[in-house]
Amino acid sequence: LGGIPLLLLAAQAGRLRTGLPHGDWLPASMESARALDDLRAIGRGNVIQGIRLVLELPEGSSVRRSAGWNGLGRFVDSLERDPRVGRVRSMIAVARGMGMGRSSLWFLPDSVTRGLVSPDGRLALVELLPRESVTAEEAVTLVRELRAVGATPTGVTGARVIVGGLPAF
Repeated sequence: LGGIPLLLLAAQAGRLRTGLPHGDWLPASMESARALDDLRAIGRGNVIQGIRLVLELPEGSSVRRSAGWNGLGRFVDSLERDPRVGRVRSMIAVARGMGMGRSSLWFLPDSVTRGLVSPDGRLALVELLPRESVTAEEAVTLVRELRAVGATPTGVTGARVIVGGLPAF
């Protein structure tokens, strides 16, 4: 008899939804909700869904060397081909934007490279912003796929990818 109330309470667990809420669930008067509306109005509502990837190359590798640079390039190219991705920021994008290649790492100021590549060149930050049309659930699915694929697109044996950002949380 004592277990019946517990069973009744436990039965409610089947109705729990652990996913993300749909629609605009923040009160409209909140400063953060107004800021999100402003970001959407200028076409940057996807900023809060940013996904940060850290490509970690194996010991002895570096993006300053040809194999590491090419691996990072293949990784960035694979992300850019995904139809859910709106923009990819990385050292590769900076170098390509300036019409430079791997040699740009030696000539760019430390203030430019510091946030994108570690001093030893083993870690490279890649930030991707999903397209505006990508829902929060689709961003979470993208994170799961990125974690499953890992560093395979790099072609660098022993490389790994660490995924972060709000959708990864």
